[in-house]
Amino acid sequence: MSKLDRVIVGEFSPEIDLPAGAFDCILFNDVLEHMLVPEMALRYARGLLAPGGVIVASIPNIRSFPIIWELIFHARWEYRDSGVLDRTHLRFFTKSSIVNMFEREGFALDSVCGISTNSATTYTSRRLRRAYEVVNALFLGKFDDMKFVQFAVVARPAV
Repeated sequence: MSKLDRVIVGEFSPEIDLPAGAFDCILFNDVLEHMLVPEMALRYARGLLAPGGVIVASIPNIRSFPIIWELIFHARWEYRDSGVLDRTHLRFFTKSSIVNMFEREGFALDSVCGISTNSATTYTSRRLRRAYEVVNALFLGKFDDMKFVQFAVVARPAV
């Protein structure tokens, strides 16, 4: 049985005084979108990683099809208690903005994978889902990223 040596409650910043180079993996699962300046958290985390260490993150996709559909065709942007439009989210990301943020903060991306695919029940109707598939095909997959609710990221400090 393992135990916790220390529990820290508070902001993830240098003030919590964690040992540099001591962590093999730092998880930001559904966390970065709740931070005012997630770049600062990534910058701090980079210094905490041991050689070969990685950041693993899951980040909601504001460009997911149901969100865009509601915005364009119903002029709705309504916060919710959970999900992509969770009312506690301070920042919103697309796949490209996720990649740009990690690269700007000195990370090389091992992978950025779409997760939590929008299911048929997420769409208003099967006809709407088919319309998305046809439009995406006509635009040669330009909208592939819209079928994901989140992206999973694995990144390591760039050499």
